[in-house]
Amino acid sequence: MNATAPTLRETRPTTDSSKFGPAQRRFDPTQLFAQRDRLPWFWFFVAVAVSGLAAFDRYHLVQQFKHRERVVIIDPAQTYYISPLLEFQEAKELHAQQAELATLAFLNRNPRDFDQPQLLAQTFLKPAHQKAQDIRVRETAEFRAKQLHQKPEIAKIDILTTRENEVLANVSGQVIRNGIFQEKAFAEVFNFKLSLRLIRNPNLAANGRFPMAVGEFKYESFK
Repeated sequence: MNATAPTLRETRPTTDSSKFGPAQRRFDPTQLFAQRDRLPWFWFFVAVAVSGLAAFDRYHLVQQFKHRERVVIIDPAQTYYISPLLEFQEAKELHAQQAELATLAFLNRNPRDFDQPQLLAQTFLKPAHQKAQDIRVRETAEFRAKQLHQKPEIAKIDILTTRENEVLANVSGQVIRNGIFQEKAFAEVFNFKLSLRLIRNPNLAANGRFPMAVGEFKYESFK
């Protein structure tokens, strides 16, 4: 019995390109400029991106302005204190302290002069300082004759109006005077009211005054 030789089948690769999908093209950025139909879209997306970045920058800038500046204070014990700065209109305690300081400088007196003439010069601007000196001169004869020493006791400080560069304040209380008349010691007490117009100091380093100084004032006493 003779063996039959196997018949080999020959398979040819197909040459029909329609059976395969189109070849993927790589992205070529230069085509955006070469093909006019895509160029408007390119510039549209660029404009959108620029507008978005500009809006974000404005938002970030506004947020930075909202943040308060901070100051750092170090005491002798090397302890750090961090505190935000206050706006001028918000510094109520500072306004009250400056009003109190000006009142003490004006009403603390001895038979010859103000107790702290240098402090008076630092807390009162020139016109107000001259007015304070005029009041002192008018009362000099009485102060010397009776050897008067005068001290104020502040009962109340009212901050009436706070503006961008000035503060109106009323200080009320009583004045205590101790003296010697006809070789006899005496004391007298009377009420007072001091109306102050405090002006913001534009340059602390240049004029050597406090953050605020008295621009105008009105003094009333009720014996």
